[in-house]
Amino acid sequence: VALLQTGPDQIRFYLQQKYLTDEQKRFLREVVDLQAQIGQAQREIEQANADRQKSREELEELRRNVNVLRDSADELAMRQEMLKKLKAATDRMDTLKAQAEQAQTRKRQVEEQLGKKVREFNG
Repeated sequence: VALLQTGPDQIRFYLQQKYLTDEQKRFLREVVDLQAQIGQAQREIEQANADRQKSREELEELRRNVNVLRDSADELAMRQEMLKKLKAATDRMDTLKAQAEQAQTRKRQVEEQLGKKVREFNG
């Protein structure tokens, strides 16, 4: 179980040791691979959340801009254009939320897989 808290660099150091069996080395390589998958999923979550924050700020600015427009013909055309952008930004937020949720699910699944692999290893 302590292996779950061990970083990939430390595990790679263990892999270089001659006293490990081939089975133990294979197991440790699998652990490093699963840790890399968890790290990748975490980076995807962080990126999606950062992009969502940026999109949220853009949405707020668009909403403020739409609210200050009057009902003149020129401003109605601008309002329509801003509403299109608002719709696109909202769609982007939905997409980013889904991406973050998918990455979170994938991360959780790999963490469970890693935990199970470590608990079941008898090498």
